[in-house]
Amino acid sequence: MIHLVIGGSASGKSEYAEELVLKLSPGGSKAGHKRYYLATMKASDTESLERIDKHKRRRQDMEYETLEYSRDIDRAAEHISKKTHGSIVLLLEDLPCLCAGEMFGEGGSYKPDVSELIMEEILQLSKVCDHMVIVTGDLYRDGVRYDDMTENYLFQLAEVTGKLAAISEDVTELVYSIPVRIGGRSV
Repeated sequence: MIHLVIGGSASGKSEYAEELVLKLSPGGSKAGHKRYYLATMKASDTESLERIDKHKRRRQDMEYETLEYSRDIDRAAEHISKKTHGSIVLLLEDLPCLCAGEMFGEGGSYKPDVSELIMEEILQLSKVCDHMVIVTGDLYRDGVRYDDMTENYLFQLAEVTGKLAAISEDVTELVYSIPVRIGGRSV
């Protein structure tokens, strides 16, 4: 099952997603559950390093195995084992960084159409998980007109977010740290 968590900057979406993972895997490893944290942010400056460190500190006692892929996330399936007798819960943090990683790859390469690729990779990865919690940012409602490349990035991100919302078990938006269920298959 896919659970989508949406929110603006500093909305509490990461904390909410981490708590959701704990609820979906009660008792953690003692109960046979395995938690994975798929980190997609590629550190590029002091601010991003500080954000990564903050997230690591917050989840240090939550029994996550951390996987780091800024692109090609389907490779993470190789690391996920179905040998547990509990559930496998994966937290993908976050979709905007994954979209950027896929679009603006190594060596300055640029792929303008990545939404289908990202969806394929997410669906492939979801096959080895009982639950996938995906965090995404609300970046496309500011009303500002950007250059063509940035507009395309926002379009690709919105495209993936919309497709994920359509297939997710639940979709929750964090508004000033308040979770508001806005959709999902069981609504």
